[in-house]
Amino acid sequence: MTEKVARAISFDDAQVLGEKLATVLSTSCKAGEPMPEEAVTLLRALISTTAGARGWFVTLLTNPDFDAVFQSPIDEALLQAICDNPTPNIRLMTMNVAMSTATELAHLRMGNEDMAAGSRMTRDRSTVLVVELIDRLPGLREAVGGLLSAVKPEREDGEKEWADFCVKWGYDEEQKEAIRNQVEPLLL
Repeated sequence: MTEKVARAISFDDAQVLGEKLATVLSTSCKAGEPMPEEAVTLLRALISTTAGARGWFVTLLTNPDFDAVFQSPIDEALLQAICDNPTPNIRLMTMNVAMSTATELAHLRMGNEDMAAGSRMTRDRSTVLVVELIDRLPGLREAVGGLLSAVKPEREDGEKEWADFCVKWGYDEEQKEAIRNQVEPLLL
């Protein structure tokens, strides 16, 4: 696959390529080696678009086989690829923390502990990436702060983008509180 193809990929195809790249990354992490340069090049291209980045994160964050990727130290090539493509990754990384946090509660309410555990894993992995990049990726701290302003009880002045996001997904007060508890420490 070429960089050009990776930049034009659909969301569904991005998940397929994302799984291949995440497998390479996970194998490299387990071996204590950096991600191979040709895979890094494809990753940069893949996460440069919304469809590509969404497919990458869906695969990377939800597959239990990729635990090694989230063990410290996080692969520098992964972090740099995200930094090289702030749009769309800042918004997606912030959304991933919020959505997985809220979804965990929804699954618990329905009595589905397995699904809640999957959401918890996604939340924890998303949070690891935000922690690694919050002071390194310009705009990420502001996005997380905007999300926090939208989930605070006194949110009349919350950032509109994130307030609209919470309304769109129908988050209730308990979910907003869980999101607040997850993101507030990230800003300290």
